[in-house]
Amino acid sequence: MPVRHRNILIVDDEEVVLESLRDFLVKLGHRVQVTQSGHAALSMADETHFDYALLDIRMPEIDGLTLLEALHKKDPEMRVIMITAHGTMETVIQALRLGASDFLTKPVNLHELTATLLKSERLGGVEAERKQLRGVIRSGHQDWARQSIIAGESEATEQLREQIKLAASSGCQSIVITGETGTGKEVAARSFHLQAHDPGDPFIAVNCPGLPETLIESELFGHVKGAFTGAETDRLGAFELANGGTLFLDEVSDLSPAAQAKLLRAIETRTVRRVGDTKERRVQATIVAASNRDLEELVAEGKFRADLLFRLNVFNIQIDPLRERRKDILPLARHFLQVISPETKHTCHFSPSAEQLLLQYDYPGNIRELRNIVERAMILSGRGEILPEHLALQAQGMKSRELSFEPHVSMGQVSGDPRADQVEANKTLEMLRSARWNRRLAAERLGISYEALRWRIRKHHLSEDLD
Repeated sequence: MPVRHRNILIVDDEEVVLESLRDFLVKLGHRVQVTQSGHAALSMADETHFDYALLDIRMPEIDGLTLLEALHKKDPEMRVIMITAHGTMETVIQALRLGASDFLTKPVNLHELTATLLKSERLGGVEAERKQLRGVIRSGHQDWARQSIIAGESEATEQLREQIKLAASSGCQSIVITGETGTGKEVAARSFHLQAHDPGDPFIAVNCPGLPETLIESELFGHVKGAFTGAETDRLGAFELANGGTLFLDEVSDLSPAAQAKLLRAIETRTVRRVGDTKERRVQATIVAASNRDLEELVAEGKFRADLLFRLNVFNIQIDPLRERRKDILPLARHFLQVISPETKHTCHFSPSAEQLLLQYDYPGNIRELRNIVERAMILSGRGEILPEHLALQAQGMKSRELSFEPHVSMGQVSGDPRADQVEANKTLEMLRSARWNRRLAAERLGISYEALRWRIRKHHLSEDLD
């Protein structure tokens, strides 16, 4: 990767060294300032942001190590390279502890200087990417934690919490979570992560069905510049980004046999090799794989590698569909009222008849569908009291159960009023268009199952001809 044009400060008491290094770096396009004085260097750092500083160890006014420490206090992001003709191992260790990024010996080899800048640039890019990721995690930690709460009062949900707690406390490195689409597999994975790792540790989610076959290796393992057309810079893959945290592989059963083989090797060796690189890099991330299909059945059918399942399935967590744990429906619905709009949690609530209607529904799309129902109802109710007519439940979810509504709750309210139907039709069509009519992608963005999307398309008579 080329070194971008940077602001560089050079501090050395030998004028000939300053001139030679300045001339060389200016020819490379960098903006360079030089000084023989440590005090002057500190003043210059007050006025200018320097990306790099090249510091001589031995200087009369302020020695290089003291100057290094002072510069880092002013600008922790500055990368400092020490230069010395009298370096000892003790000095090197001390400088590295104080924040130096590298060392050069006098007389400075200009090719070695270029290589050192390139290495520092690469490492700086990686560290910046990780810091950005960790910053996002820290800044959104409270919201993230709130959305990782496993709400519910059923026995099955209590067992789920206990399983997650056991897996997290045991230090388990590979987990499989299975359950129908929309049952909250990613929420369970996030809950595990919060209990197994520190708040700043990364959680990286990978949607396996959304990975193009030609880019699976790059997405999972990263690539180096020039590895393929369009690879203009080095890039970290999901494994390296998740190092020290959790890598969540959603719908892992959708990976191709070739991708499964590469995933197996990475999990077995705990190493990855970026596309186009020869170097193996060690990674230590907890792997949480999720699937809405029975992986053992897929193994029997020859559609999933048995050895990969053995590696992943150290601890198995099964999440039951929402229709089998009805005690969770109202606690979840009330939880979503707070998560979706915390500022209206004291004014927005369900009427008794709306709660009764929610309990009658079978939720083909599970918890994800319940959340969408609640969000739509909040909009239609003006964030006040939610009535049955605001719920707009799908008729397909009522087929398997006898209706026992209060007299004023009509079947027309189950299928939704015209306003709600039009809102749903418009939103569905908009999402299909944005996904270029990729139905699985549109279903994922809408937060419903693929089957529920197909039902909506038939219900509202949607087609590509409408475009």
